[in-house]
Amino acid sequence: MNVTIVPASNDPAKALAAAHLVWDSSDHFLEHLYAGKQRRAFEDLQYHWLQAAGLLSHRHALLATDGAKNEILGLALAFGGDQENGQRNLTGQHMAALATEQEIPDFYDRMEALSQFHPEIPSNALYLQNIAVRGTMRGRRIGELLFQAIVGRARSEGFTALHLDVVSDNPAISFYRRQGMEILSESDVPDLRTNHGQPPRYRMVMDIPKIP
Repeated sequence: MNVTIVPASNDPAKALAAAHLVWDSSDHFLEHLYAGKQRRAFEDLQYHWLQAAGLLSHRHALLATDGAKNEILGLALAFGGDQENGQRNLTGQHMAALATEQEIPDFYDRMEALSQFHPEIPSNALYLQNIAVRGTMRGRRIGELLFQAIVGRARSEGFTALHLDVVSDNPAISFYRRQGMEILSESDVPDLRTNHGQPPRYRMVMDIPKIP
């Protein structure tokens, strides 16, 4: 199979596949945020993906595609710590337009609680928010190709570190360690852990050497 890493576009035909991969990469977070209402979650994620900016916009993503069929095999979505506040504000505007709280009345309370899992991102770091590979395509080094493409992007854009957050019992931690990442800190929210089954999160980091 010829796997190609390309920048994502706002192609509506690919929005649902992208939404599924975003869900797969953050299922603990999104399952709680959307109170288990996956249909609504996928509608919202497609909307966010197609926007020109925002934390879940295609503009921040790289796709792994099958060159022959042009299918999405995986994605990685990352943005700079210096962009976080601006992108978060835009995402807030998109959420207001979606009015998800009409279907999930405590939607914003859930979001505020979940935000405690995510420490501030330093301005010199590229933050890898989502990385996922389609289930049938796992084990073919596609995740490694996406990860290394993100590292290359961080280096070319002048970032000196890569950060990500991962659930503490996620088997992907061993993958991130093999790529050179280390655990910096742990975030635990006792109420979410005890009453909602939300495990602690690890912040993992790695230095990005400058181009000689």
